[in-house]
Amino acid sequence: MTNEKLTQLKSEVKAELTKNILPFWSTKMVDEANGGFYGRIDGKGTLYPQAEKGCIMNARILWTFASAYRVLRNPEYLKYASRAKDYLLQNFIDNEYKGVYWLLDYKGNVANSRKQIYAQGFAIYGLTEYYRAVEDEESLQNAIEIYNQIEKYSFDKELLGYFEAFTREWGELEDIRLSERDANEKKTMNTHLHVLEAYTNLYRVWKDDGLKKQLRSLIEVFADKIVNRQTFHLNLFFD
Repeated sequence: MTNEKLTQLKSEVKAELTKNILPFWSTKMVDEANGGFYGRIDGKGTLYPQAEKGCIMNARILWTFASAYRVLRNPEYLKYASRAKDYLLQNFIDNEYKGVYWLLDYKGNVANSRKQIYAQGFAIYGLTEYYRAVEDEESLQNAIEIYNQIEKYSFDKELLGYFEAFTREWGELEDIRLSERDANEKKTMNTHLHVLEAYTNLYRVWKDDGLKKQLRSLIEVFADKIVNRQTFHLNLFFD
């Protein structure tokens, strides 16, 4: 691809981001009545203000606006990143058992208290990106605390990798699936992928030797277990 084509592509992507994607969330999805962001809008633009609010969505909004601010330095983006960060820390964090809840009702009350490792990873991802943008120490310390909980409860010290989900108190769950389409197995590619990206972003800002070791272990699990060496696609579910 020529430099001219790359410049054109960059311009088009930036325009899509700043004129369509980010304004969609900032103009349609901010919940002024109950805090944070609305949990659902359909493809026809119908808003469901009493829909439940998921940790994954909130953490992704946090990462997106924090990253946009870090790169583009538009103060409007920081405003929405800060809104997502504050809502996550005030509502999704479990102050008693640590980690983040899976789901809240539209008012911010806990609707599903399970500790899905997928969600823990995304919380780290969003909080560390916010730290990268503004060096907010509260965000970094909460990200480190969530990392410690993942390592304490989810990491398989014998066979490596990470178990999928737990109760609020970090006990065993009979059904650990994200949806009915999933297999009810102990370990998944999806969770390992998102723990990998979360730990990578955390290591960018926190050069901890233990984290470095676990990050290397994760990469080796991907190379040795998750990548299918015959077809070179990713296997999804594991015992």
